[in-house]
Amino acid sequence: MIEVVFALLLGVVIGLAFRPARHALREHFTVVSLEIVGVVMAQVVEGGVFNFTVVAKNAAGRVVPDSGIVVTATGGTVTVADDGSAGVFTAGGVDGDFAITAADAKLTSAPFPVSVVADNTPATLEVVAA
Repeated sequence: MIEVVFALLLGVVIGLAFRPARHALREHFTVVSLEIVGVVMAQVVEGGVFNFTVVAKNAAGRVVPDSGIVVTATGGTVTVADDGSAGVFTAGGVDGDFAITAADAKLTSAPFPVSVVADNTPATLEVVAA
């Protein structure tokens, strides 16, 4: 019986001794901000693509892993890996100013502006004799 009590007390002491380390580790990996990173203002031709990443940071401003990031966009579609890497925005067929937004279970990023412009590339080129 005394061994059981001793083992329980030892477990409590060890648990309390490592509590600050567990707290510091949790703080190190706690995401406090999500940011979409790309060029300052994305301008994409209708049907074109724009590459971006979503960066999760802790309170110290260090990049930390974050899974379960969901990215949404207006004016097109997005595909992105769970951790925010390798994001691709595919512009729709309508000109205008749109936004990409990232979110995880607790946070939402600021909208990232994307401008979709008309594709004015000629489909054919014809040479006419003068």
